[in-house]
Amino acid sequence: MGMPKFISKELSVSKNHNFLYKGKNCTFYSVSIGNPHAVFFLNNIKKIDLQNFAKIFGKKGFFKNGVNISIVENINKNNWRARVFERGSGETLACGSAACAIAASLNSYKKDILSSNYVHMQGGKAHVRWKNDTTESMYLIGTAEYIFSGQYKIT
Repeated sequence: MGMPKFISKELSVSKNHNFLYKGKNCTFYSVSIGNPHAVFFLNNIKKIDLQNFAKIFGKKGFFKNGVNISIVENINKNNWRARVFERGSGETLACGSAACAIAASLNSYKKDILSSNYVHMQGGKAHVRWKNDTTESMYLIGTAEYIFSGQYKIT
């Protein structure tokens, strides 16, 4: 998947910042995996209105051209539950770059994190390996499934 970048021209913030949502201070971590991500480590992510959360966050202008947002909670040592809101698409079932952004944020900002993590999203589980070294590539391991077919007629 390439190497994560914690300082990039597309990010208008430094490594971590705070966002006030419904009276709660939420810290987010910014990372680019070829596209910008804001990663939040929160509790009870199933109860969060992610569309509303993303709408309010987007209005704050932390990122120049929008951002993918991941809200994440710990299941156990190296297993994480995530919901992802992709800029321009809304909440998605799974996102490989988000899984990598989550793993990069974990390895960079949390203690005692393994170099191998599993990110559980609604569409499935992704395995991410990274040595916590910004000169090393990240590896995304998981299955890909064909979920849509369509036709477009050009007139």
